Amino acid sequence: MDIYYIFTILPFMVCMIWSVIYLLEYGKASQDKRILTGFAVLSAVLYFTHAVHFSGSGHLSVVDCIWLLCSLSSYPVICLYIRQLTRGHVTVWSFVCALSLALIVSAWAWIVFFLDKNVEPVFRVAKFVFLLEVVVAAMIGFHDLNAFRRKVDNAYADTEDKRLNPVVILLVLFVVASVASSVADIIGRDSFRGSLLLAIPSVLFSSLLFAVFYIGQRVDFSIRNYEEEVGPESKVEQMPEESAKDELMKRIDTIMAESRMYLQPGLKITDVSGALCSNRTYVSNTINSVTGMTFNEYINRLRIDHAVKLFNESPDLCCIECAERCGFTSKSTFFRVFKEYTGRTPSSWRTS
Repeated sequence: MDIYYIFTILPFMVCMIWSVIYLLEYGKASQDKRILTGFAVLSAVLYFTHAVHFSGSGHLSVVDCIWLLCSLSSYPVICLYIRQLTRGHVTVWSFVCALSLALIVSAWAWIVFFLDKNVEPVFRVAKFVFLLEVVVAAMIGFHDLNAFRRKVDNAYADTEDKRLNPVVILLVLFVVASVASSVADIIGRDSFRGSLLLAIPSVLFSSLLFAVFYIGQRVDFSIRNYEEEVGPESKVEQMPEESAKDELMKRIDTIMAESRMYLQPGLKITDVSGALCSNRTYVSNTINSVTGMTFNEYINRLRIDHAVKLFNESPDLCCIECAERCGFTSKSTFFRVFKEYTGRTPSSWRTS
């Protein structure tokens, strides 16, 4: 088999394999996974048109019109995937709005193709629309992810696998892919036709796509899980006065000191608000306002204070045992948080 041919179909094969994997799980998949399945199929079609383009004559064809539609649809679909993960309730209308520019520009391309008119203005506009979509998708994606991470930090003492860090990496990979795509576009797609230089974008995009689908497959926490475990956000008509906040904060500090609730693995804000017979939004906002910390940071501070006390009392105490006794569910989190608060690792603290 010609090695050039392998490079023409490599990204398509990666997308096709992942499409099959996602489709096999479609029936029992969550809504966010189903959107990612749609993206996998869309990418497979996109890179099939790439393969046809690099194997063809280079003249405008139906394949190029399909390529344009798929290319301009990619970033809006990923934006909707992140929106579903972090907010939920992505509707058909959301898809129509997100894909409107892609549909309009691709319809224009079809008309130009059938009328045999000059195609340059279409692809010039398409390049601008693509860059606009990348910027908007990145801005909305990072905004939604940061807002969701704040929710998680204010609801959970242990946030491992809940802050969607892999999805942040996924979005960064998409930005990298857009830069690489723009560079390839500036060089010109036809510059790679018939040349082994095609191996560079082929391997690069295949690797990026594999990473994206692999990361997406492993993400198993979303707003749906958050609302099942913590409950939907409760609206607060009016926040209490500063004096009431200070009083509530004293009650929070007291219950932490007396019951040592912070040592409980998997502690949630609802556990604290339930013990106080208070609204979880009041409790969360009070901790934020009075201490300047999220619930996660507040609990971690108490846990590290307890860890320091344990090390001072028992210098030979194993770090892993100390982490478990302080309520941490992850050794790596314990080491990271301990260094954040003390400036030293647990091991160096023990031996000092």
